[in-house]
Order: sequence, then structure tokens, then C-alpha cells
Amino acid sequence: MKDEITWEILQQESGYPHPIQEMTTVSKKVRRIGRFDWDLAQKAVQSNRPTKIAITGLDYLNCKDRNVEDYEELTGTSRDFLRKLQGDLNVPAWAWGTSPALTVKTNPFRLATECSTYASLGPLSAS
Repeated sequence: MKDEITWEILQQESGYPHPIQEMTTVSKKVRRIGRFDWDLAQKAVQSNRPTKIAITGLDYLNCKDRNVEDYEELTGTSRDFLRKLQGDLNVPAWAWGTSPALTVKTNPFRLATECSTYASLGPLSAS
């Protein structure tokens, strides 16, 4: 995995006041994690040509975003990440999640330049 990090590093960088980690479903081992791989995301978009994307784990960028359901209440870190994701991949970031729960929020956010590029755009600092 490119840029693998530990859960302790993620805790420190995200500001969580307590230890965090996820376990794999079948083997119940601690899940390996790494920094967002922009190159891999770009390759995936080029190969799969999605019309929109969803992203979860925004609370891992900043713990203050945990369980946030309104885009306007997200920290600047998460909003900047969503803008960069959408801009760099040229695909609308349609839905996002901020907790381990299986709920994803849609985002009505639009940048002026994106409105002309994505006429039907719906909703919608990582290292």
C-alpha cells in the first residue's frame, strides 16, 4: 500500500481525543490504512469513467466532522478535500460520509465553474 500510516498517526493528525481503529470484517484483524492516493484515484476514474463518486471517512481528516450531516457544518479541511477531489478527478463528488455508520449525505454544494461543467451536478488537507 502506498503511503501506509498507523492508526496512531491518523488519530494524531485528525485530532481524535481517543484511540481509533477499524477491524476487517472476516478475519477481525486491524485494517491497514494509508493516505489518499490521488494517482490511484485518477487511474480508477480513467478506467471506470464514473458519472459521480462518493467518499466516506471525512471524519478521519478532522474529528470535528464526525457525524456531521450538513455540508456547511463540515470543517474547511473536509470541504477543501471535497473540492479538490471533484476538481482533480473532474467528476462530481455526489455523496460523502463522516462516520462508521452506513449513512451517506448528499451535498448540494456547487462551485461556479462546476455548474457549467456538470449541468446535472447533484450533491457535492489530505496529503
